Amino acid sequence: MTGGQPWAEQPCLCANHYCRNGIYLTPSPAFTMRDMTLLCLPETVLTDEACQSLKTRPGAVIVSLDGEVASEALTTSMERLRHHAVAFTLLAWVTRDNSDTPQARYRYWRNLGATVIHLLPQVHIHEMASGVNTQRWGVFLRSVFELWVREDVGRVSVQVFDDALAVWRGTGARMATEALPEECQRCPALRLCNGDCPKHRMADGRSALCEGYQDFFTWSAPYMRVMRDLLAQHRSPMELMAMLRQQPI
Repeated sequence: MTGGQPWAEQPCLCANHYCRNGIYLTPSPAFTMRDMTLLCLPETVLTDEACQSLKTRPGAVIVSLDGEVASEALTTSMERLRHHAVAFTLLAWVTRDNSDTPQARYRYWRNLGATVIHLLPQVHIHEMASGVNTQRWGVFLRSVFELWVREDVGRVSVQVFDDALAVWRGTGARMATEALPEECQRCPALRLCNGDCPKHRMADGRSALCEGYQDFFTWSAPYMRVMRDLLAQHRSPMELMAMLRQQPI
């Protein structure tokens, strides 16, 4: 906050706890949930002064969105961020309901103006029917990637896609996977999924989204190889979009 003015146009909760609809500030682009400080609830609107101040914090603004569409106030806040040229990351929660329309969901999230999108599946280990199951997750990733790889390579960063490409290039971060079951240790997709989020793991140690990830990583491999090779030749992976307009892989 600057000049003694509030961040938001109405009183908002500023505390280190997490709600799935809101605007957050992080100390650096390499953030964890524990680092996120809530700036603005979905019922409040960021002020123009706050947005101007946030221009000095590149990569530090996070918008979390859970549901079909953002609230009117949250939408206004994102419009103000764009107006003041403040780049922000979108945490896009994938639910059982919105996973039915993956490309429409992605277009909506992209059009909100985020430069980075994190796709976060809502998984309920003990009530799988109420969350995203592995089949839905695999179809969702494939459908979104199919649109992204034709329209948004180099324009919008989708974390799961960029992380996979980094692994293909040999620059991806490896997580400790020794505690995973033997089946995971033998899986060729382990280098790409790193065992997934621990919160998604079932009693046997495998991710509840295992088959969905395997399906996506296998299906996307030809595209990843092309982007890897383009980068190795010091060319832009965006060239893949032009290639696909001429001839599908």
